[in-house]
Amino acid sequence: MSRLEELEAIGYKNLKGVEREEYRGLKAIQDGEDSGETKEPVAQMVEVKQDVLEGLLSRIETLEKSNKSFERQAGLQTKLGAWREVEEKKRIHTATLRKWRKDSESPSLLAVDWLFHKDQWNEERMLWEQIYKVKFLKLPVSGEMQHEVVEMPLTQFIMIDDRETVKIIERKVKKLIANVGFVRKRFVDENWETQKGNNVPMTVTKDDTTCTIELPDGTKFDIKEDRLNT
Repeated sequence: MSRLEELEAIGYKNLKGVEREEYRGLKAIQDGEDSGETKEPVAQMVEVKQDVLEGLLSRIETLEKSNKSFERQAGLQTKLGAWREVEEKKRIHTATLRKWRKDSESPSLLAVDWLFHKDQWNEERMLWEQIYKVKFLKLPVSGEMQHEVVEMPLTQFIMIDDRETVKIIERKVKKLIANVGFVRKRFVDENWETQKGNNVPMTVTKDDTTCTIELPDGTKFDIKEDRLNT
Protein backbone atom coordinates (compact mmCIF):
# COMPACT_ATOMS: atom_id res chain seq x y z
CA MET A 1 0.00 0.00 0.00
CA SER A 2 1.34 3.41 -1.00
CA ARG A 3 1.42 6.44 1.29
CA LEU A 4 -1.48 8.00 -0.62
CA GLU A 5 -3.59 4.88 -0.15
CA GLU A 6 -2.79 4.87 3.59
CA LEU A 7 -4.03 8.46 3.91
CA GLU A 8 -7.16 7.70 1.90
CA ALA A 9 -7.88 4.71 4.17
CA ILE A 10 -7.72 6.99 7.24
CA GLY A 11 -10.14 9.46 5.65
CA TYR A 12 -9.54 13.11 4.84
CA LYS A 13 -11.67 14.33 7.77
CA ASN A 14 -9.57 12.34 10.22
CA LEU A 15 -6.23 13.67 8.92
CA LYS A 16 -4.25 16.28 10.82
CA GLY A 17 -3.04 19.53 9.27
CA VAL A 18 0.36 18.21 8.14
CA GLU A 19 -1.16 14.95 6.87
CA ARG A 20 -3.78 16.88 4.87
CA GLU A 21 -1.06 18.92 3.15
CA GLU A 22 0.81 15.70 2.41
CA TYR A 23 -2.37 14.16 1.02
CA ARG A 24 -3.11 17.11 -1.28
CA GLY A 25 0.47 17.06 -2.57
CA LEU A 26 0.45 13.33 -3.31
CA LYS A 27 -2.99 13.64 -4.90
CA ALA A 28 -1.84 16.45 -7.19
CA ILE A 29 1.15 14.39 -8.29
CA GLN A 30 -1.06 11.40 -9.05
CA ASP A 31 -3.53 13.52 -11.00
CA GLY A 32 -0.70 14.98 -13.08
CA GLU A 33 0.70 11.54 -13.88
CA ASP A 34 -2.75 10.24 -14.82
CA SER A 35 -3.39 13.10 -17.22
CA GLY A 36 0.05 12.72 -18.81
CA GLU A 37 0.58 16.49 -18.76
CA THR A 38 4.05 17.93 -18.11
CA LYS A 39 4.56 21.59 -17.38
CA GLU A 40 7.50 23.18 -19.08
CA PRO A 41 9.07 26.40 -17.78
CA VAL A 42 8.07 29.45 -19.75
CA ALA A 43 11.02 31.54 -20.91
CA GLN A 44 10.51 35.26 -20.55
CA MET A 45 12.03 37.55 -23.16
CA VAL A 46 13.13 41.03 -22.07
CA GLU A 47 14.06 43.62 -24.61
CA VAL A 48 17.21 45.63 -23.74
CA LYS A 49 18.50 48.59 -25.70
CA GLN A 50 21.91 48.27 -27.34
CA ASP A 51 23.54 51.09 -25.34
CA VAL A 52 22.22 49.66 -22.04
CA LEU A 53 23.54 46.20 -22.93
CA GLU A 54 26.97 47.60 -23.80
CA GLY A 55 27.05 49.48 -20.51
CA LEU A 56 26.25 46.33 -18.52
CA LEU A 57 28.91 44.33 -20.35
CA SER A 58 31.45 47.09 -19.71
CA ARG A 59 30.68 47.09 -15.99
CA ILE A 60 31.02 43.30 -15.82
CA GLU A 61 34.42 43.51 -17.54
CA THR A 62 35.57 46.21 -15.12
CA LEU A 63 34.49 44.13 -12.10
CA GLU A 64 36.34 41.08 -13.42
CA LYS A 65 39.55 43.11 -13.88
CA SER A 66 39.17 44.58 -10.39
CA ASN A 67 38.69 41.13 -8.83
CA LYS A 68 41.80 39.81 -10.57
CA SER A 69 43.78 42.80 -9.29
CA PHE A 70 42.65 42.15 -5.70
CA GLU A 71 43.51 38.48 -6.05
CA ARG A 72 47.04 39.34 -7.19
CA GLN A 73 47.51 41.72 -4.25
CA ALA A 74 46.27 39.16 -1.73
CA GLY A 75 48.20 36.30 -3.28
CA LEU A 76 44.98 34.41 -4.00
CA GLN A 77 46.13 33.51 -7.50
CA THR A 78 48.21 30.68 -5.95
CA LYS A 79 46.76 27.21 -5.88
CA LEU A 80 44.75 26.14 -2.86
CA GLY A 81 47.02 24.55 -0.27
CA ALA A 82 50.19 25.96 -1.84
CA TRP A 83 52.71 27.45 0.63
CA ARG A 84 54.11 30.92 0.03
CA GLU A 85 56.44 33.18 1.98
CA VAL A 86 54.81 35.77 4.19
CA GLU A 87 56.36 39.21 3.94
CA GLU A 88 56.50 40.70 7.42
CA LYS A 89 56.28 44.46 7.57
CA LYS A 90 58.88 45.91 9.91
CA ARG A 91 57.25 48.09 12.51
CA ILE A 92 58.92 51.41 13.26
CA HIS A 93 59.28 52.12 16.98
CA THR A 94 59.86 55.60 18.33
CA ALA A 95 60.74 57.17 21.67
CA THR A 96 61.36 60.62 23.13
CA LEU A 97 64.25 62.41 24.85
CA ARG A 98 64.11 65.56 26.94
CA LYS A 99 65.33 68.64 25.04
CA TRP A 100 66.61 71.66 26.97
CA ARG A 101 68.19 75.06 26.35
CA LYS A 102 70.07 77.15 28.90
CA ASP A 103 68.66 80.33 27.36
CA SER A 104 67.15 81.59 24.12
CA GLU A 105 70.59 82.09 22.52
CA SER A 106 72.04 78.69 23.49
CA PRO A 107 71.78 75.59 21.25
CA SER A 108 69.39 72.78 22.09
CA LEU A 109 70.64 69.91 24.26
CA LEU A 110 69.33 66.34 24.48
CA ALA A 111 69.42 64.58 27.87
CA VAL A 112 71.02 61.17 27.22
CA ASP A 113 72.08 60.19 30.77
CA TRP A 114 71.96 61.40 34.38
CA LEU A 115 73.30 60.42 37.78
CA PHE A 116 72.64 61.52 41.35
CA HIS A 117 75.39 63.86 42.56
CA LYS A 118 74.56 65.24 46.00
CA ASP A 119 71.98 66.70 48.37
CA GLN A 120 72.11 70.47 48.56
CA TRP A 121 70.37 72.91 50.88
CA ASN A 122 68.24 75.53 49.11
CA GLU A 123 68.28 78.68 51.22
CA GLU A 124 65.52 80.35 49.21
CA ARG A 125 63.10 77.45 49.39
CA MET A 126 64.32 76.28 52.80
CA LEU A 127 64.62 72.61 51.85
CA TRP A 128 67.07 69.99 50.71
CA GLU A 129 67.29 69.32 46.96
CA GLN A 130 68.69 66.38 45.07
CA ILE A 131 71.29 67.57 42.59
CA TYR A 132 71.90 65.45 39.48
CA LYS A 133 74.64 65.53 36.90
CA VAL A 134 72.85 65.43 33.55
CA LYS A 135 74.74 64.51 30.40
CA PHE A 136 73.44 66.41 27.37
CA LEU A 137 74.15 65.88 23.68
CA LYS A 138 74.71 69.13 21.81
CA LEU A 139 72.49 69.79 18.78
CA PRO A 140 72.79 69.93 15.88
CA VAL A 141 75.32 67.10 15.58
CA SER A 142 78.03 67.93 13.07
CA GLY A 143 80.82 65.41 12.78
CA GLU A 144 81.85 64.02 16.18
CA MET A 145 79.19 64.13 18.89
CA GLN A 146 79.84 66.62 21.68
CA HIS A 147 78.44 66.35 25.20
CA GLU A 148 78.01 68.73 28.08
CA VAL A 149 77.43 67.83 31.75
CA VAL A 150 75.18 70.16 33.71
CA GLU A 151 74.39 70.04 37.43
CA MET A 152 70.72 70.76 38.10
CA PRO A 153 68.11 69.99 40.75
CA LEU A 154 65.93 67.00 40.07
CA THR A 155 62.85 69.21 40.27
CA GLN A 156 64.20 71.36 37.42
CA PHE A 157 65.06 68.32 35.31
CA ILE A 158 61.61 66.73 35.54
CA MET A 159 60.02 70.06 34.57
CA ILE A 160 61.64 69.96 31.11
CA ASP A 161 58.62 69.53 28.84
CA ASP A 162 60.22 69.91 25.40
CA ARG A 163 60.80 66.50 23.75
CA GLU A 164 62.65 65.19 20.72
CA THR A 165 61.20 62.15 18.93
CA VAL A 166 63.79 59.56 17.87
CA LYS A 167 63.56 56.29 15.96
CA ILE A 168 64.55 53.02 17.63
CA ILE A 169 66.70 51.03 15.18
CA GLU A 170 67.68 48.06 17.35
CA ARG A 171 67.29 46.68 20.89
CA LYS A 172 70.09 44.68 22.48
CA VAL A 173 69.21 42.80 25.67
CA LYS A 174 71.88 41.52 28.06
CA LYS A 175 70.99 39.25 31.00
CA LEU A 176 72.61 40.26 34.31
CA ILE A 177 72.79 38.28 37.55
CA ALA A 178 73.91 39.41 41.00
CA ASN A 179 74.57 37.60 44.28
CA VAL A 180 72.70 39.48 47.04
CA GLY A 181 73.42 37.17 49.95
CA PHE A 182 72.87 33.63 51.16
CA VAL A 183 69.87 31.59 52.21
CA ARG A 184 69.64 28.34 54.15
CA LYS A 185 68.54 25.53 51.86
CA ARG A 186 65.87 23.24 53.29
CA PHE A 187 65.28 19.58 52.51
CA VAL A 188 62.95 16.74 53.58
CA ASP A 189 64.62 13.83 55.36
CA GLU A 190 63.68 10.16 55.28
CA ASN A 191 61.08 10.77 57.99
CA TRP A 192 59.40 13.41 55.85
CA GLU A 193 60.53 16.15 58.19
CA THR A 194 61.87 19.48 56.93
CA GLN A 195 65.50 20.08 57.84
CA LYS A 196 67.87 23.01 57.37
CA GLY A 197 70.77 22.38 55.05
CA ASN A 198 73.77 24.37 53.90
CA ASN A 199 73.77 28.02 52.89
CA VAL A 200 73.37 28.63 49.18
CA PRO A 201 73.77 31.90 47.22
CA MET A 202 70.65 34.02 46.70
CA THR A 203 70.69 35.71 43.30
CA VAL A 204 68.55 38.16 41.37
CA THR A 205 68.47 38.71 37.63
CA LYS A 206 67.54 41.64 35.39
CA ASP A 207 67.68 42.71 31.75
CA ASP A 208 70.18 45.38 30.74
CA THR A 209 68.75 46.77 27.49
CA THR A 210 70.57 49.12 25.15
CA CYS A 211 68.90 50.75 22.14
CA THR A 212 70.40 52.08 18.95
CA ILE A 213 68.45 55.23 18.11
CA GLU A 214 68.41 57.62 15.16
CA LEU A 215 67.87 61.37 15.44
CA PRO A 216 65.85 63.29 12.83
CA ASP A 217 69.13 64.44 11.23
CA GLY A 218 70.25 60.81 10.75
CA THR A 219 72.72 60.65 13.67
CA LYS A 220 72.80 57.20 15.30
CA PHE A 221 74.12 56.23 18.74
CA ASP A 222 73.48 53.77 21.59
CA ILE A 223 71.60 54.69 24.75
CA LYS A 224 70.20 52.82 27.75
CA GLU A 225 66.54 51.96 27.24
CA ASP A 226 65.58 53.34 30.67
CA ARG A 227 66.71 56.79 29.48
CA LEU A 228 63.98 56.88 26.84
CA ASN A 229 60.46 58.16 27.43
CA THR A 230 61.32 59.47 30.90
